Amino acid sequence: MGGRIAADIYFRSPNRVANLTLVDTHSGFAALSLEQRKEYVDSRLAPLKTDKTVADIAPVVAGKLLGPNASDDMRARLEVSIASLRRDCYMKSVSATVE
Repeated sequence: MGGRIAADIYFRSPNRVANLTLVDTHSGFAALSLEQRKEYVDSRLAPLKTDKTVADIAPVVAGKLLGPNASDDMRARLEVSIASLRRDCYMKSVSATVE
């Protein structure tokens, strides 16, 4: 999300940014319809609205974030990081991501 925030600042106030390097980010969800954005959010939050915890979904989320060449150590560290997130904060960040 940081890359999208940095890009947004640049496009709103380019005279305030001397340099900007974006790595491993994308332009956001603006190209998706409202229905597609809703489907994205709903699919990510569905497990948490049932009986799953953030720790339960951490392996799946990590798998979607990591590339095919990520090491086992990197995967394990990311899963621990994701699992440590508070459920309500994670749910809000998923929703905010598409806005």
